[in-house]
This record gives sequence, C-alpha cells and structure tokens, in this order.
Amino acid sequence: MITTITLNLALDKTYFLSNFQKGKTNRIKQVHEEPGGKGINVAKVLQALGYEVKVSGFSGGFNGLKVQKLLNERSIPHRFIQIEDESRECLNIMADGNGQETELLEQGPTVHQAKWGELCQLVHQLASQSEFVVLSGSLPKGVPINAYGQLIKIIDHAKAKAILDTSGEPFQAALSEKPFLIKPNEPELMNWLGKEKLSRQEMIRAAEKLLDLGIPHVCLSLGANGALYIGEEGQYSLTPPLLEVKNTVGSGDAMVAGLTAGFLSNLSIEQTLKLGVACGMSNALHLYAGCIKTSDIKSFQAEIKIEKLS
Repeated sequence: MITTITLNLALDKTYFLSNFQKGKTNRIKQVHEEPGGKGINVAKVLQALGYEVKVSGFSGGFNGLKVQKLLNERSIPHRFIQIEDESRECLNIMADGNGQETELLEQGPTVHQAKWGELCQLVHQLASQSEFVVLSGSLPKGVPINAYGQLIKIIDHAKAKAILDTSGEPFQAALSEKPFLIKPNEPELMNWLGKEKLSRQEMIRAAEKLLDLGIPHVCLSLGANGALYIGEEGQYSLTPPLLEVKNTVGSGDAMVAGLTAGFLSNLSIEQTLKLGVACGMSNALHLYAGCIKTSDIKSFQAEIKIEKLS
C-alpha cells in the first residue's frame, strides 16, 4: 500500500468565466470542486493507475468535511486527524477570453501541538502498513518547521520509504533525514541554492550535492522541458514531446505518483522515470489537478526521449 500525507489539504474550486477583469464584476459560468492538496492529487493519480492508496493529514471544518465527502465519492480511503480550524479553500479562475489561469490560495488553518502529536502517531500506524509514504505540500501554521523531517524518521522506523515533495524551509529542514526520493522543481532548486538562475549543468551539480547528502533518488521536474534524474541508478535526462497544455496545476503531483508506482512495482529506473513524466503529461491535458487518462500513459511513454548521462 501507498499512503499520502497532506498536512494542508484544500477544497479546490475552479471558476470558469468568459473573461476575468480585475476590479470589475465577473460572472461565473460554471464551478467545479475537487478534493485538493498535493498529497491528495498524488492519491488520485495512484488510484487511477490501479494502486492501493490511503490518504491522511489534517482536516477541519466545512471544507475538510467536503473534501472527505469528495474522497468517499471517489472511493479513496482516508484517515484524517480532525482539527478545530477550517481547512483552506483554493480557487483557480479559468478565463476563456485570454486563456489565463489565476490561482488564489488560502494559507490554511493553525494546528495545535496536541494534534501534531496525534498525527505523528497516526503516520507511524499507516507507515507500518505501507511500502511508501508520500509527504507533499506546504505546512499549516502551528506544526514545526522540521515537520517532514520528523515524519521521515517515523516512516523509516516503520520500515517504509519516504518520498518528499515540498519547498522552502520545510524542504531544507527535511534533507538531513535522507528521504528515499525528492522531486524539486527548478524554482525550488534555485530557492535552495539562493540563486535566480541555473544552467543545466548547475542543476546536475546541485542534484549531485543532494545525492551526496545520502538521498538515493533525486528527480528534478523541469515542466515542459521534462526531467533530470540523478541517483543511485545513474544520471538520466528525459524530454517529452510538445503538448497542447490545458492546465499545469498538479502535473508535479502526477509525476510523483508515477515515480512512486514505478518503484513500488520494481520497474527499471528508465521505465519508472518514463512513467513519472508520462503521468505529468497526462495531467497537463486535463482541467483539474490529479486527473490522468490511463490510455494515454503507454503512448506517452513511447514518445518520451530518455538519455543516460553517465
């Protein structure tokens, strides 16, 4: 089984408008709701791929209950720690007139220390039943900045493998605990290095530094430019074909799902990386985060160019 942890889940709403005009009244044509947060997006993709997955994290208020209802409708099992504060709501405004997306992301609830202790106990239980535990997304207020580092220790103790996908201080604070795999994107890597621009060679050297810290697998997500893998299995560059993208939100989460599925199924590193990139590509063809079409995956895998660098 795979468990995904979303500490800062969200009720994702997409508003469809003919045109979005700042400072004016905008009339919404259609509203779509999805259970959201990065770990939940990962779980949706894993379920679509046919893997047993369970979702956990914090859930609060009306938004948290609505997310649980939407998960139930998708038959995705979940065990949340209930908190008093309201879970966040995130809006994605899709305007037909200019083809632009505008995201409005709430910060999220405050989690009290006692609830953090409950979550740690629950993660140990779930990790004991899982081969992999995916830790994704931002931290809500109130949890320690090294929250993911603490959870990686718990996951390791339970003999499961931790996969980390976060950014900023939570990312940096967790590296010393040596997660099984990390998937920084280019802006996250630049933030870690304190640089505004990175060449391809600088990205490879940065990934090698992460490998030297004891992290076995580093996969750099480069959006439309594909991915770079630096790890125990060597160094690879992946280049996807051009796509007519509908929505990039959630493509990184879909990639994490594909990578996790590949490692769980003991695929070769080349097959695992192609599966990850193919899942990200499929997500980009859908309007909602964490949505893929399994029939596309094989054809995408055949079209992705992979090159061994060393």
